[in-house]
Formats: sequence, C-alpha cells, structure tokens
Amino acid sequence: MAKRYTIKEKEDKNTALNDGFNREASGVLAEFNGQLSQEMLPYETLTSAFFTTPSVVTGIYTRPDGSQTNGVGWIGQTQSYFTTFRNEGDFTWTRDGEITGGIFGPPEVALSSDSGTWQTSFVPLSIYYDSGTFLRIPTQEGVLKGCAQLDFEYYGYDRSVDGGTGNWGTDGRYVIAVFVNDIMVAATGLQGAGKRLTYSLPFATPIGSSDNVDIDIRLYATFELGYSGGTAFFPDPAVINLFNAQLWVRNQYR
Repeated sequence: MAKRYTIKEKEDKNTALNDGFNREASGVLAEFNGQLSQEMLPYETLTSAFFTTPSVVTGIYTRPDGSQTNGVGWIGQTQSYFTTFRNEGDFTWTRDGEITGGIFGPPEVALSSDSGTWQTSFVPLSIYYDSGTFLRIPTQEGVLKGCAQLDFEYYGYDRSVDGGTGNWGTDGRYVIAVFVNDIMVAATGLQGAGKRLTYSLPFATPIGSSDNVDIDIRLYATFELGYSGGTAFFPDPAVINLFNAQLWVRNQYR
C-alpha cells in the first residue's frame, strides 16, 4: 500500500473530531476499492509499451470454415476490438409489398416454411452471411463485451375482415441469441412474430487466453398451423427475411 500522511486535524480545542477520523479511514479504504491516484502508481509500470499505438489487423474470420475473412480488429496493450458487418446496398421499401417479397428488400436471406431451408433449431446465421454474424478472434484472459444487431421481417399471411385485408404476421415464435464457443451468452427470449424488427443484443462473459474464440449470432424460429371453423390448416407460407447484421466485441485484458 502507498505511504499516506495525515491530511486533516483530528481534534479541535481538546475535542475529538469525527470527520477527521472518518476521512482518514475512507482514504485508506479507497485504495482497496481501486481508487488509486498517480502518486500511488509505481513509476516503473509506465513503460513505452503502454504508449504504443494499437495495431490494426485485417483478415479476421467471418465464417467458421475460413472461407471469408471480412473482419477487422484493433489490438492494444490492455484491450482489443473486433467488428464485422453486412449492409444491404440496394435497400428499398414499398407500402404495398407482396408477402413473399416483403415490404422491405431485397433481403440478404429469405427463409420459408414451404422450403427445406427452415430448420427447427438454433441455426448459425453464418451459414447465409459472409460477414456480420460471425467472428473468430484471438483473446487474452479477461472479459469479452460486445453487441450483436440483426434486422429482419417475419411475415405470414393476409386475413380479410369486413372487406379489408391486412398482414397479421404469422402464428409463430422466434429467438435470436449470441453464442461464444457454442455457449449462449445472450438471447431475446421467446418473441411473437410480427412484421419488421431490429434487435440489439449486448453481451458480456469472462474469457481465457486463446488463439481462436468463436462468436456468432443464431436464430430459432417456429411457425404454427392456422385454425378456422374447427379445421386445422397450413396458411400461406411463413417467411423470414434477414437484412443488415453487425457484430462487434471488446476484449478487456485482466
């Protein structure tokens, strides 16, 4: 512990002053609570390495098989940052869009209940995205903190009521989650399907030193049968359209 000196008188006119004792005690305990000032920091710890500009690294894996390396990183002495994103260049919208095409589009990925691409499990979106949903990064022991963002639509079928027709989403549910080395660290919870939504999922988890840590966004979605007049039926296809995606992470070293 750093050497400390009395900073306030403890008595006045032969009477003990509580403030003096309390202030001294809180100053000592402040060091234990991490409140260090510059005179308490040994000079030898301030080496040139701590003033080195972080290095910029490219070629960070953005698909598990290594086929895409669109990620970027900044590696410093006490922390590092990594990011990847996918933005649609020809993003358009129409108020009277078809259900199969969506109101917003064109999507990066379209999943339909009528096709075999719809899986009833947590599906890594890196299957469909070249960037924006997956990072494979080096880490040092400490904490990973970051955020995943996903932009999508979930549509079902039209229903006509008294001559008017409206889109009601679909009778299904979905969950968006973030996984670190196949362990879920953040999730939306079970959501009701309905039109266009954007999610931001912050996450934080302790991490050890490793050359390869995988972070990815996954989606789980279901759809249900329609019901009319005592008869169950499949309505128009439930469709998920996936658009922009972004994933960034910060590794604070221990």
